[in-house]
Amino acid sequence: GEVMFEIGENYKLTVGDNFLFTSSRAGTEFEARNLRKENTGTALLEAEYNKIGFDVGYSHYLINFHSNLLKAFDRYDNNVWTTGYVQVMPKTKALLEFKYTNLQYYDASGRNGNAYRVMAGVKGEITPKIVGIAKAGYKFKKYIKSTNEDYSSAVVEVALSYDPMDRLNIIFGYIREAFESTYTSNNFYTGDHFSANVTYDFGKNWTAKVDGTYDHNAYPELATGASKKRTDNIWSAAGGLDYKVKDWMVLGGGYKFTQRESTIGNRQYDDHLIYSDVRLVF
Repeated sequence: GEVMFEIGENYKLTVGDNFLFTSSRAGTEFEARNLRKENTGTALLEAEYNKIGFDVGYSHYLINFHSNLLKAFDRYDNNVWTTGYVQVMPKTKALLEFKYTNLQYYDASGRNGNAYRVMAGVKGEITPKIVGIAKAGYKFKKYIKSTNEDYSSAVVEVALSYDPMDRLNIIFGYIREAFESTYTSNNFYTGDHFSANVTYDFGKNWTAKVDGTYDHNAYPELATGASKKRTDNIWSAAGGLDYKVKDWMVLGGGYKFTQRESTIGNRQYDDHLIYSDVRLVF
């Protein structure tokens, strides 16, 4: 859930929390389902004065695995960031951002570490029909006691929304980032993740949606007992319908197919998912 508070004319505070109790493989490196709890709490303070502005944010991420075999990978992350904005066009701002992350593992202190990220980009109206944010920069992630490779490379975040007509919306996303790994010989893997979402409003409270993703994940070091480094290519496609029962309630359902190909044979899988959901908006 998320709550937003307007503070005077210049400030806005947004506080949110997202809790998952899941065994889904989607968006993970697992080849099997692993039951776990994940929680992300966030707070963001935004300020705007004429042609300049800034954000100050904090987030706390916690993951706990149900299986004793994965307990060593229970951890929490603390993230703090600040972003400065300068208006360069009537509806477009240039930005510069710094983010610090502290990683803490409960039972694997050798994997504890710190990460530093600097990014620059633009936010707002990119063209008359495209709005969003695009930023790129560099990240250094240092694991304090580990002998495995640290992360030092480029990072990118793009999220764009395109409205070719009144009822049709297309959202495109791309993220290049280092993700924590549960391999003993790899602290992280580098992910290039692409996503696209298309929604069409039929009217009378019905909306159709189509989603697609492509993820490329590359591991920097050989896994224990492996003859080659692991590289994964993951595709997914989904389609469904939403029905707005009330302004504050939406019912949805659909089908999703996911396939992972990997240089490590036992990491491959196909997944078929039929789902339904209820979303409440307050």
